[in-house]
Amino acid sequence: MNQALQDMLGFSVEEMRQYNIRDLMHPEDGSNVWRLYDQLTAGECDHYRAEKRFRRADGEQVWTHLTLSLVRDDHGEPQYQVAMIEDVTDRHLLQNRLRYQALHDPLTGLPNRALFLERLGRMLKRAKGRMGLCYLDLDDFKVINTSLGHDIGDQLLVEVGRRLDLSVSGEGKLVARMGGDEFVILVGDTQDTQDVVDVADRVLRELGSPIHIGGHEPTVSASIGIVERAVAGAVAADLMRDADITLYWAKADGKSRWALFEPDRASNAADAATTVLLPTKGSVT
Repeated sequence: MNQALQDMLGFSVEEMRQYNIRDLMHPEDGSNVWRLYDQLTAGECDHYRAEKRFRRADGEQVWTHLTLSLVRDDHGEPQYQVAMIEDVTDRHLLQNRLRYQALHDPLTGLPNRALFLERLGRMLKRAKGRMGLCYLDLDDFKVINTSLGHDIGDQLLVEVGRRLDLSVSGEGKLVARMGGDEFVILVGDTQDTQDVVDVADRVLRELGSPIHIGGHEPTVSASIGIVERAVAGAVAADLMRDADITLYWAKADGKSRWALFEPDRASNAADAATTVLLPTKGSVT
């Protein structure tokens, strides 16, 4: 090892000689890296590149770009390996930060629409089990914004996001802000509709507790549209459309409540929306 590697990992040459290189590699490194390494030492390939993590002497980890090359003898037999290691920790952290910013709402810190759709797509691709959506919208939020100001409105959205996240935290659940005062809760591996109804009930109870912001106590409630169905055959666009329709039903039924998607009701509403009135004979339009 040269001085650059000593500086990168924080070990002296004498300390490094006490370790096998595997001792310094991160235990979560993919098995495909070791498969490539075995192919290299067997002479089946001449080099490979990979992004790997190593353990520093101080216990921290360093992200590296590793290029491992094989040196053969005059007869083509493997003799040595030459490792070129570049510290890319800063670049990796920047990429992670940019990805986080791209997939999270800057106001509430919750996942945004892009991350929600990514997670939903991943769940649908699995094509097994059941899943549910709670699509919610704050009731009369515009009134709060108008009467108390946008700063209070922003603080209220942050508090609502926090309460939603706390009330539905757990494996297989995701709370995302879709924009404005709209939020969505993705519930995976449901047994039946009641699992999603329980989530909606908890949310309504959480939002019903008093909220104190800047000397004000705004009244907050939400309307929630619930969709629950088998994952197999489900389409993301249909799920979002049905959840949006059901949210509208909840608002029309009196707000501060949830409504459950009903295929027959949706079909009847669609039929009513597409009814065409034709003029009688001789009428003028």
